[in-house]
Amino acid sequence: MEALTHKHYGLAFILLPDELMATQLLIDSISRLVLTMENGFDEDESRLEIDFVTHLISLARIRQKHFAYKKEDPFFKLSFDERVILYLRDKRQYPVSFVASVLEGREERVLAASHQARANLLAHNGQEWESSC
Repeated sequence: MEALTHKHYGLAFILLPDELMATQLLIDSISRLVLTMENGFDEDESRLEIDFVTHLISLARIRQKHFAYKKEDPFFKLSFDERVILYLRDKRQYPVSFVASVLEGREERVLAASHQARANLLAHNGQEWESSC
């Protein structure tokens, strides 16, 4: 379990960019995962990780509405799902099937959203660069 929290702190932080909130999100996700496990810790490790990331994203969706933060960084101007997809696909190199599973969507949607998120990020960066000249 500790390995999951260390591995996914970055994801928690991009979802709720505050150290305390990200840490609490991880703690609550682990707690929720433990409470929902039916057969103890004998589950498949990959399934366990999918469930953990799904819980993490689910809780973050709820909490982001209550958490005000500055969206000065172009990355945080992206939608919630776009940030999740870019982080998991580009930063952590997870396969499309994993991302689709934790977002409870189809692989085609993840690929399209990934492309759109990159385009949006480039557009935001371009606008900021132009405005700073």
